[in-house]
Amino acid sequence: MAQLTEPMFSINGSPLMQFTSFSLIQNIFAHHQFTLVCPAESIDGRSGMFTASKEMIGGSFGARISGVGLSGTVLFNGIITGVETARFTGHHGDVIITGYSPTIVLDSGPHCKSWEKKALKNIAQDVLKFFPQNLLEPQVQPLYGETLAYTVQYKETAWEFLHRLTGTYGEWLFWDGRSLVVGPPRDQKKTELVYGRHLSRFNVALEARATEQQLLAWDYLNSQVYSS
Repeated sequence: MAQLTEPMFSINGSPLMQFTSFSLIQNIFAHHQFTLVCPAESIDGRSGMFTASKEMIGGSFGARISGVGLSGTVLFNGIITGVETARFTGHHGDVIITGYSPTIVLDSGPHCKSWEKKALKNIAQDVLKFFPQNLLEPQVQPLYGETLAYTVQYKETAWEFLHRLTGTYGEWLFWDGRSLVVGPPRDQKKTELVYGRHLSRFNVALEARATEQQLLAWDYLNSQVYSS
């Protein structure tokens, strides 16, 4: 069922008073993506296209969404990466503002680097220190504390490398709306979701997969096949 909300949006700290629709896609181990559609008149006026909206690219975006009659608030900070103008007959059109969570800056380009006898926490902190701390506000508190003998980042962006590193050692990597978290969520409190009230749809699936595997290796010195 639809939930009545009270949304508030801002760009570079200035509130947006008019909007048509808003969508936010959030996934663990991925950049969050948002789309905000606003009446063109409220952004660019009637004088032309991209008169003001073009200055939004690269700007900061903020969203605060509260549910009417429910506790809890959705907070999201992002970076605007695209602006589009859509016009159609009988209407002044829309300005479509799109962007990502600030984690998108970690995909700046592939790099090569290595670490010797460093813990996962130290490696993550070393990777993140080269990016704007005021945007990411990283919270690096992984549970895995063992020292890693040798770790290599090879032709990977910072995000790709952290994604692989945290996945290898069973750690979380996600944007919580305000900061980049490497490690378990700060709030361990469970949230109860009631179908028909908080949820309008969910899926449950069963799937059969092959589980028996066999590995083969050829010993070219002894002309023998090894299997496991």
